Amino acid sequence: KIDYQRRVFLLLDVVALVPFVWVLNKVLAVPRLKYFLFLKVLRGFKALDRLEQELASLVKKEGPMLKLASKLLHLFIGFVLLAQIGGVSWYLAGQSDEEDISFSSEYEVDTKTPLLAYFTMTTLTTVGLGDIGPVTEREAAATIVLLLSAVTLAVFSIKLLERTYCSYFSPKNDNGISIFFDTILKINKSEPLAQDLKKSISSHIGLVASTEQ
Repeated sequence: KIDYQRRVFLLLDVVALVPFVWVLNKVLAVPRLKYFLFLKVLRGFKALDRLEQELASLVKKEGPMLKLASKLLHLFIGFVLLAQIGGVSWYLAGQSDEEDISFSSEYEVDTKTPLLAYFTMTTLTTVGLGDIGPVTEREAAATIVLLLSAVTLAVFSIKLLERTYCSYFSPKNDNGISIFFDTILKINKSEPLAQDLKKSISSHIGLVASTEQ
């Protein structure tokens, strides 16, 4: 049985055989063919699925910490993939306008593509590049979509990091704190100080947890 998804990935692989720069620089090339090359990034999502399957057996053995670590890894790779897709969206928005007045217009194709991907990554993770912003209406619309995506990912990241911290330093399970301060004992060989810090932080976390409840 050959499902539809496999056929789509096969089409992307066939299109990706054509050199990227060669297609962009050829006047007689199919106008929309160059955009299909960007869709090769979808392979990254399939790689994530395979990675999750490989980690599933380890998660059962090692516990929830490895599961949370795999989620953080997925989140990071998702940022990279989203930046690539966002860069393509920005490229399409700039190229589809009649007036070529985008900040990336002065660059060649070889430089423009990684530049837009980098710009998208900085927009998703920080405040952007400062003096660079949307010029045309379509670029402004693409920026709004990127900012909304960044807010969604930021909220998800905070929740995931909070869950990781709470699981590692849980007042119900002292294993995380024990591992942390056992490491301090091995490095500094300061058992009294480490024990005092351990008790202090454990009581503090327990107090915060009881207050929230």
